[in-house]
Amino acid sequence: MEASFQRPELIDLLEILDTPGHQGVLVLGNPGVGKSVLLQQLETELRRRGRAAFLVSLRDADVADLLALIMNEIAQMVDVSEVEFERTIRASGGDGLRQVIAALNQVTDRLTAPVLLLDGLDEAGYPQRMAAAVEELSHGLDTWTLVLASRLADIEYRRFGRQQVYERVRTETKQITETEKRLRQTVARQKETIAQQRAEIDDLRNQLTTLTPASAVLTDQRPADAPRDAGGGNVLPFPAPR
Repeated sequence: MEASFQRPELIDLLEILDTPGHQGVLVLGNPGVGKSVLLQQLETELRRRGRAAFLVSLRDADVADLLALIMNEIAQMVDVSEVEFERTIRASGGDGLRQVIAALNQVTDRLTAPVLLLDGLDEAGYPQRMAAAVEELSHGLDTWTLVLASRLADIEYRRFGRQQVYERVRTETKQITETEKRLRQTVARQKETIAQQRAEIDDLRNQLTTLTPASAVLTDQRPADAPRDAGGGNVLPFPAPR
């Protein structure tokens, strides 16, 4: 992916994640501005650069779902045996959030500069609980970086904004819906058709303007000394060419 084709927010995110000292990034924006798309692009670009990036949607999720959601994504890149995983879970003390932290720290040495992308923080089943859990999660992870996406209207993201280790990135790029895209394409095609029709009409007018005098000349083929009618209509009599 070339930088010239990247959204400004994506470039900002990549620069922040390449700078030491940031434990996480907040991606804030109103509904429909493209936060989810931005995180998808970020995951793709980070992986292209060799980093371990995992995108997890928190929409309608509960804190109890965190472990399964995250590990399902990690399992696609890292082979973690059930025996090893169960041992880690038991050693964590049984608390759900501690299980997540223990599991992520366990696989850290197998991942290159891991980044956890959590989308829809404000759309979780219980946003306040999820925000508190993610805050604890960020404190418990050793070498992970978190990227959180949330709407501006949601106040739960502010707990992260107060931390100096979290950087903010606001996204304002409006994403065009498929319906609007199709409508714009239809309008563009109609404008092109109208322009072609106008060009054809102008061409016909030019042809008629050129043909009218020629028709008048060819109409009158009588000798020059032949009597001529006063004539009427739209064709004027002209002497035949000598």
